[in-house]
Amino acid sequence: MKEALDKIKAAELKNEALQKKLQKDLQEYTEQKETELRLLQDSLKTKRQQKTDAAEKIAKAALKSEKETLLAAAKEEEATFTALYKERHEKVATFIIERVLETYGS
Repeated sequence: MKEALDKIKAAELKNEALQKKLQKDLQEYTEQKETELRLLQDSLKTKRQQKTDAAEKIAKAALKSEKETLLAAAKEEEATFTALYKERHEKVATFIIERVLETYGS
């Protein structure tokens, strides 16, 4: 009977040691996976930031190009309006002078 109790005690001690080892292994595994998760999160955050920066750069370039196009169009319109104003101003001034001369003589 004592022999059976000794075997049971030895088995219990072995089981306790195994349980402690398994808990330690589980803790190490958990820490490893948490570290891997943090690294993956950091990597994803970096990639997301890079994509955001690239998209922002593209948007800035598009806005700059559009701004330059609009400024060029505005300069063209201004030049056209200025030319039309000068042309019409000269015609109107000539017309007024002719009418004054016709009406009042020279």
